[in-house]
Amino acid sequence: MTTPLLMAHGSDDGVVEFFQATEFYNFARRAEKQMVLLVYEGEDHGFLEEANQRDYHRRIVEWFGHYLKDEEAPTWIVEGVRLEDHERERARVAGDEGGGSGG
Repeated sequence: MTTPLLMAHGSDDGVVEFFQATEFYNFARRAEKQMVLLVYEGEDHGFLEEANQRDYHRRIVEWFGHYLKDEEAPTWIVEGVRLEDHERERARVAGDEGGGSGG
């Protein structure tokens, strides 16, 4: 695996077991590969909540902005998001908060 990978998964996915996503993520990180796993609470295999669709879309744009256009990496790519910062990060990605792509 040489290409950075962004993977999204719904916590209630009825097609792919959640443990498979976390297992893949853990193996990739142990192998020191660049990978981010996004988890959308309560979502199935396809994201039905509009807020989650928008969040995922904006993260894809930021991901490609960083890896294809050499834009500065948002914090969520480099460091992840702590649980206590989750709502603030969702608001940032949704455009509800000012600021740049530093996350």
